[in-house]
Amino acid sequence: LYIGSFGYEPNVIYDENGNVVETGGRLKPDTNFSTMSESTIPSSYDARSKSLVTPVKNQGASSNCWVFATTSVLESNSIINGYTKLGATDFSEPHLAWFSVNTRSSDISDPNCGEGSSGDAYNLGGTARDVLAALARWAGVADGSKVSSNYPTTSSQLSKLPKYTDADRFNTSSGVIVRSMETCTTAEAVKQWIIDNGSITASYFHSTSSNYIKNGSNYTAYCYNESDYVGTNHMIAVVGWDDNFAASKFNSNKKPAGNGAWLCKNSWGSGWGNGSGYFWISYYDTSICDFIGFTTQPADKFDNNYTYNADECWNSIYGGKAKTIANVFTAKYSEKLSAISTYTLNPGVTVNAKIYKNVSLGEANNPTNGELMQSVTATLQNVG
Repeated sequence: LYIGSFGYEPNVIYDENGNVVETGGRLKPDTNFSTMSESTIPSSYDARSKSLVTPVKNQGASSNCWVFATTSVLESNSIINGYTKLGATDFSEPHLAWFSVNTRSSDISDPNCGEGSSGDAYNLGGTARDVLAALARWAGVADGSKVSSNYPTTSSQLSKLPKYTDADRFNTSSGVIVRSMETCTTAEAVKQWIIDNGSITASYFHSTSSNYIKNGSNYTAYCYNESDYVGTNHMIAVVGWDDNFAASKFNSNKKPAGNGAWLCKNSWGSGWGNGSGYFWISYYDTSICDFIGFTTQPADKFDNNYTYNADECWNSIYGGKAKTIANVFTAKYSEKLSAISTYTLNPGVTVNAKIYKNVSLGEANNPTNGELMQSVTATLQNVG
C-alpha cells in the first residue's frame, strides 16, 4: 500500500487533437454488468481452479504492491503458456523493484547510463509503466526462489533486502521476458484477458475505514462507492470474477448497486482476508481502474536487445496526434532483426514501421538517409 505522492498513476488517454478524454483507466461507463453476454464468457471464473495462480506473498512494510501484482501476473502468464510449471514458478520481486527504480547504469556503453533516477526501491511506490521500463530492457524477470518473496514487516528491516549491482541488471534467470503490456477498458475484455492470459493487474483506492470492507464467514468483500473519484493507492492481481456475488455480502451502509465482483489476489500475506490472502471487489467500486495485463515469452528467443530508456521512448509519444520517431542502433555483428516494439497511449492506433540500414552516422537525426529494407504496418488494438 502506498499513499500520497507515491500513489499509483492512472493511465491517461488522448483524442486525435491531444486532449485528455479519459483519466483513471476505468472501465467504460456504459458497461451493464447485468446484461453481459455469456455466449463465450462464463458468469464466474477462478484461475486458481486452473492451477494458474502462484501462492500469495507478503509485501510487508514496503511500498511494492505494484511489483507484487505485476510479478504475480507474469507468473500466471508464464504458467498458462507452458514456459514454467506452477510449483516451480517464483519470480523475484526485489530484483524487479530495484531495477524499476534504479534505472541508471554505470556502464557508459549502456543507453541507460546516466538516465532515470536512483532511489530507495523498497520504500517507493510505482506504476505499471515503471515495471515495463525495466522489463523492456530485459532487467528481469529474475528467478526469485533464492530470495525471500515475503518482505520484512517493519520499515527498519527493509534495508536487509538486496542491493543489486549492475552485474545483475540483465538477469532473466526465470526463463521468461516480457512480451507486451496492454490495457483493457471493458469488463468483457478484462474477463477474456484473464481466461486467455491467466490474470491481470488493477488499481483501486483502499480506504483504512472499516466501512468499505466486510469479513464474512468465508470471504472478504470491499466496495468503495463514493461519487468523488479519489485516485488509487494500491495495486492487486485480478484472477477471476463472479457475476452473482451478492450485493448483500458487502457492508450494508456501503452496499453496491448490484451483484457481481472481481476475485483479487492481494500481497499482504496468506493470513489476510479470512486466512486466504484473497478478497472480492464489487463491480460497482468507483475507484477500481487500470486493468493492465502483461504477457511473457521465452528469454532465449533473442540474442540481443537494442533499446533506449523505456520512459524516454514512452514520453516521446505523449499526445494524440500522429508522430514520427526513430531509434538508431549499431549492431554488434551480422544479425537478423526478429522483432520490433513500440508503445501507444490510445486504443486502435495504426503503426507504420520502417527499417533502414547503413544510416550515415553524421545524419543520425535523419535515419531515412539509409537504405530502406522493410516496411511493416500493424494496428495496436489496446493501450500499452
